[in-house]
Amino acid sequence: MDFMKWFFGGIIGAAIGGAVWIAVGYFLEAEVGYIAWGIGLLAGMGVRIAAGNNQGVMCGIAGVLSAVGAILLSKYLVIAIYVNAAMAETSGALDTSGDSDRMISGIAYDVVEEFQEEGKPLVWPAGMTIDEAYGQDDFPANVWAEAGKRWAEIPEDEKKAQAETHAALMRQFNETMADSIKAEAFKDSFNPFDLLWFGLAAFTAFKVGSGGSDD
Repeated sequence: MDFMKWFFGGIIGAAIGGAVWIAVGYFLEAEVGYIAWGIGLLAGMGVRIAAGNNQGVMCGIAGVLSAVGAILLSKYLVIAIYVNAAMAETSGALDTSGDSDRMISGIAYDVVEEFQEEGKPLVWPAGMTIDEAYGQDDFPANVWAEAGKRWAEIPEDEKKAQAETHAALMRQFNETMADSIKAEAFKDSFNPFDLLWFGLAAFTAFKVGSGGSDD
């Protein structure tokens, strides 16, 4: 029970330093390694306040765990903020609700396959293939005309339902892509200097949290 109290004391102290890390990362678009050292100091101070007269290795461990956790979380949150902002800019492009051309494009892919099976002529724009086609100018004219005809024949309520379903799928894709980018960017964000700052942070959190005692 005492250990958890010390740990949460360290978390409170580390959170202050973590907030500074996030603010610097967001507003200055830079990662300042020595802030991690400060997080270690604040984590140790938080443990010390919570521990009172208690000293020793367990207090130090509580400081280390809270410091390392706050550093990793802060590092990830900075990345998440930028990824979320970037993905938000593309969310409008991925939301197909109310955009009939994008819905027609979905039908056009099926029309291309049908025309190929039936041996109907497909005159693609120069350099364009089905793998790269996206909008009206990318598909053969006869394909787009047929796709547009089929879309027009769909009842309005069904059109709305299809558009909403498509939009939901694209939003899910957007979220999955964002999570993947965050994970990859977080992994790639580490460098040899992180070992130095993380080590100093852990050492400081331990020494301050333990009260300077190794017992």
